[in-house]
Amino acid sequence: REMLVCLDLPPRMFPEIVPPGTKLGSYEGIQVIAPATHDTASAVAAVPTEHTGQSSWAYLSSGTWSLLGVEVQQAVLSPRALELNFTNEGGVDDTYRLLKNIMGLWLVQECKRAFARRGKEFDYAELARLAMDAPPFRSRIDPDDARFLNPPDMLAAVQEYCRETSQLVPETEGQITRCVYESLALKYAQVVGWLEDLTGSGIEAFDSTLRITGGTFSAGVESPTSGASAPGLALLAVGPDVEIRAGSFTDPSTFADSKVRILGGSMLFLGFLNSD
Repeated sequence: REMLVCLDLPPRMFPEIVPPGTKLGSYEGIQVIAPATHDTASAVAAVPTEHTGQSSWAYLSSGTWSLLGVEVQQAVLSPRALELNFTNEGGVDDTYRLLKNIMGLWLVQECKRAFARRGKEFDYAELARLAMDAPPFRSRIDPDDARFLNPPDMLAAVQEYCRETSQLVPETEGQITRCVYESLALKYAQVVGWLEDLTGSGIEAFDSTLRITGGTFSAGVESPTSGASAPGLALLAVGPDVEIRAGSFTDPSTFADSKVRILGGSMLFLGFLNSD
């Protein structure tokens, strides 16, 4: 209300703000109840977890953009949260979603388009296979670097970043694609670390799980074991539409009995967090 007054907007223009779950009335005999109202809020509310409202588990809403966060009982308004550009969004059951926006699979989409402009048409499964065959941890980018928002050519932008930071410059389709996937996975790991610092609550591999919702593509999902090369975190994709398997790409036997599902469509996430 104070913000509306500051903007010289009459509050009477807007309906009453009510929490999710409020019974609003009925329509033709059907009860109308306020939902979480935001798509991400609804996706997080739909995650099958016994730890609602606790910051010991994390979710990743994955699509063109990535939203990575935890549920907390009180908004985190510390200077460090402001510095790291985290947001607090109202959720269900009097919770808040402490989360951060991260560049997501837009990077992969734009690489695919750039390959096509060069006369090389790949689907996302083919790009995933090329990435799997490329050497791991050869180079990395910061997905949130401003140059990746809307470059004329994503391939050139990735290569330029690696060149400027004195890394090996990815040249092949597999090298570029793997660089992007690994960089996203490592960014997610970094943000999980920030969430642990902000909340004082650990999100530990295999004791807690990163739930993945949303997304746009279908491919492999890794549930990495912890290793010396990069942080490990158990990943679980949830949802009604696409059934795939989760496990460690470095240990194919871990795929045997772990089926996962994707929420709201299919998606592409290759962690590569435990490659030697």
